[in-house]
Amino acid sequence: MARCSLDFHVLSTLWMLEVGHLFDAKLSECAYGNRLRRTQDGKGINKLSLGSFQPYLKPFRDWRDKGITAMRTALDADKKIVALTADVSSFLSRTESRLHA
Repeated sequence: MARCSLDFHVLSTLWMLEVGHLFDAKLSECAYGNRLRRTQDGKGINKLSLGSFQPYLKPFRDWRDKGITAMRTALDADKKIVALTADVSSFLSRTESRLHA
């Protein structure tokens, strides 16, 4: 977590509104993370929305669950896999419950 000055927040918001949204627009729907709130047609940034970013919790959970499903599918097919996660407690509890099911 950073403690940024008000000037930094204003500068980063201006950058996002003028430049950053162009990078965000190039990302496909498979890109997860803090995505900008866009207009209904998806072509512009929604400057009238409450907040700059779409809610993140649901996309994060979808990303995590798809990753766990992909790992389970690979293990069920007797494939060797390597998995790295920062959500260790959730991964272990989900994997453990699925192994005992």
